[in-house]
Amino acid sequence: MKYLMGIDIGTTGCKVGIYDKELNLRGTAYRNYHIISRQSGWAEEDPYEWWEKSIEAMQESFQLTIPGLQLHFYMI
Repeated sequence: MKYLMGIDIGTTGCKVGIYDKELNLRGTAYRNYHIISRQSGWAEEDPYEWWEKSIEAMQESFQLTIPGLQLHFYMI
């Protein structure tokens, strides 16, 4: 079976949805990011955390869709 994956890299977190070819939601996951405030009025995020949280959400949503599937990602 073929699946579609949607990834929403938002301001406060990442949401991943896996859909079948009829566009029925098969699995979803969400991970929050930390906001870094070094000074009052400042807000920063770590792009490496975006990557890590996106991978975690993808892995969880795939496991909900296809139990037993293992995904491994590496950032060089």
